[in-house]
Amino acid sequence: MAKRDCTVILLQFGKNKRNLLPILQRVQDELGYISEKAVEDISKFLRISENEIFGVASFYKHFKFVETESALQKSVWALPARPRLT
Repeated sequence: MAKRDCTVILLQFGKNKRNLLPILQRVQDELGYISEKAVEDISKFLRISENEIFGVASFYKHFKFVETESALQKSVWALPARPRLT
């Protein structure tokens, strides 16, 4: 899955507002945080405001809105090793 593309995740859920928390959890599991692009995509998918999504997600302490060090490490480990040229 592309790092900023939540389409695959969203298609696993119905367009019911009750799916907001499970969607946020899945996005965070996949990306390591809730990106601005993810909030925008979720907003369009569920037809609710970005403010409402932020309000719900910010209520729960386990949701992060900035890329954490562990999320960065996942992407660094995924990069192919570059041979040393000496």
